[in-house]
Amino acid sequence: SYPKPLLLIQYLIQIFTSPDQGDLVLDAFAGSGTTGHAVIAANASDGGNRRYIMVQLPEPVKSDQFDTIADITRERMRRAGKIISTESDKPVDIGFRAYSIDDASNDDTNQESQRLLNAGLELTEQLSSDELDTDTLDDVLLAT
Repeated sequence: SYPKPLLLIQYLIQIFTSPDQGDLVLDAFAGSGTTGHAVIAANASDGGNRRYIMVQLPEPVKSDQFDTIADITRERMRRAGKIISTESDKPVDIGFRAYSIDDASNDDTNQESQRLLNAGLELTEQLSSDELDTDTLDDVLLAT
């Protein structure tokens, strides 16, 4: 009912982050995706390389188009990315990855998942900072 104002969020992102340092913006309650939209818009505006993480529980919504708020968030990011890349005279990274958490109810499955996660985290600790990029970390965490 009360979305965050896109231009205000974009302005704050440009004030509190550096466009060329790969700063990471976290939105723990993504809702419709205004913060992600604002990060992409800020990058398009100043040629930045900021990144973002948005977290949204798959809360159900009463809609014919979408099942959950997370579905709305993903669709907004797709649409915002298309508009921004069309309007920008600079190349803009509009890609994103979406993950969902499987709520395993089996205790054996949970213990095995925890063991694999710990093994994956130990593996990442063995990598140097030069070797550990976001793709490597994603691969390790998703594999576990």
